[in-house]
Amino acid sequence: MNFRKGILAVAVASFFILPVCAFGAALSITPLSSSIGVGETISVSVMVSSTDQAMNAVSGAVSFPADKLEVVSVAKTGSILTLWVQEPFFSNSAGTVSFEGVVPNPGFLGSLGKIVTITFRSKSAGSAPLSFPSSSVLANDGLGTEILTSSAGATVTVRNATTPPRGIISDGEIITITSPTHPDQDAWYRAREAQFNWQNTPNAIAVRLGYGLNSQGVPQVNYQPPISQRTLELEDGTTYFSLQERTSAGWSDIFRYRVQIDTVAPESFTIETVPKPENADRTFARFLAHDKLSGISTYELVINGKTWKSILPPDIKDVGIELPQTGTGMTTLKVVAFDKAGNATSAETQYFSAQVEKEISTQESPAGLGTILRDYAFYVALIVLIGFGLLALVWYVSHRLGKYRVRTAHRIAQSNRALRTELLELRDTVKEDVRFLREARAKRSLTEDEEQFIRRFNQLLNKLERTLEKELTVSRDVRGEH
Repeated sequence: MNFRKGILAVAVASFFILPVCAFGAALSITPLSSSIGVGETISVSVMVSSTDQAMNAVSGAVSFPADKLEVVSVAKTGSILTLWVQEPFFSNSAGTVSFEGVVPNPGFLGSLGKIVTITFRSKSAGSAPLSFPSSSVLANDGLGTEILTSSAGATVTVRNATTPPRGIISDGEIITITSPTHPDQDAWYRAREAQFNWQNTPNAIAVRLGYGLNSQGVPQVNYQPPISQRTLELEDGTTYFSLQERTSAGWSDIFRYRVQIDTVAPESFTIETVPKPENADRTFARFLAHDKLSGISTYELVINGKTWKSILPPDIKDVGIELPQTGTGMTTLKVVAFDKAGNATSAETQYFSAQVEKEISTQESPAGLGTILRDYAFYVALIVLIGFGLLALVWYVSHRLGKYRVRTAHRIAQSNRALRTELLELRDTVKEDVRFLREARAKRSLTEDEEQFIRRFNQLLNKLERTLEKELTVSRDVRGEH
């Protein structure tokens, strides 16, 4: 009894005293270090190790210097993950490759399980570190326990470029590899069958050939006697064909030729049409296609079945591409995205437009009045505005002249009234003097001077009467009286 109590006490004490076993997982990138020349490609694998406890989910991102490397492709071939929460994707501008997937029950237990394979192409010389800025590994325990304890990156050293297809063998002669099917090593092709030609040196005993994704791969297959042509069926991606020649002096340097193949069309995409805020009659199209291998080369825009223009990806601004107007009604826009190998994917949409189709039509119909007014709306508005301005000016001048005429007529009338008053007073005075002289003549004989004065006064009275009548007529004309 006491023995059992002692065992129980030891078990309880060990539960609290002994350390709890910690399970851990690790992420890594292989190879840990590598070296390539500028313009060459290299493939690295993202690996996970979990030897203490099975894991069933992993997510994370690999960062790389965007000025030194660019991603050519991300492959899932050979991955332990069979369910992908999110397809692996990359951003060459941000310098990241992201992944997130699941291993179904019972999970993965072991070392160096492959997650993805990333193929990089070098852009400039220098050291290019690869690291995990964020990552997570979850245990297959039904609770999703985080078990990631470490992550190890890698380093790619980029050397200055060398000439890939040429080399110098021991006797000083040069071998040049060519390809009639894939003549440009920097171009992308859709044809998978590649033919390689070369001219062996006179002293060649044998050649050794090889091909693969590794830009530093060493040829392994011997041909004796030497051959000078080889045709291969290659997979999508960048493949390096390598060649060595053997003479009595031994094996030569390795000669290489790069072939880039992309037979997959760009991913599906959509088109968004957006009216310009300040003018609903102007429409902009936004679209963006992606191609995992060669990348997008150009876009072709087709409107109502007619090719309108071709544009390069850098020419697409944030606001989009302004579309031509094709007349009131619905217009069909088709955008064809071509990758660098010539594969194409297209998308279509419709937008409403309200202007004459003259940018894409080869035959223009005669313009009607509505078309002319629409095309020259600014000038029409300007002419109308000038017309209204001239009318306003005429009205203003006429109004001012009318007021001036009224004031002038009023002043003339006042002057005429004053003048008439003065003339009437003068007439009355003259009449009084004449009457006085006439009365005097009844009493006595007038002198010659007085008779002459009466005649002159009568003439003056007649003249005053005519003047008054004339002034009255002028005054009525000025006032508009009849």
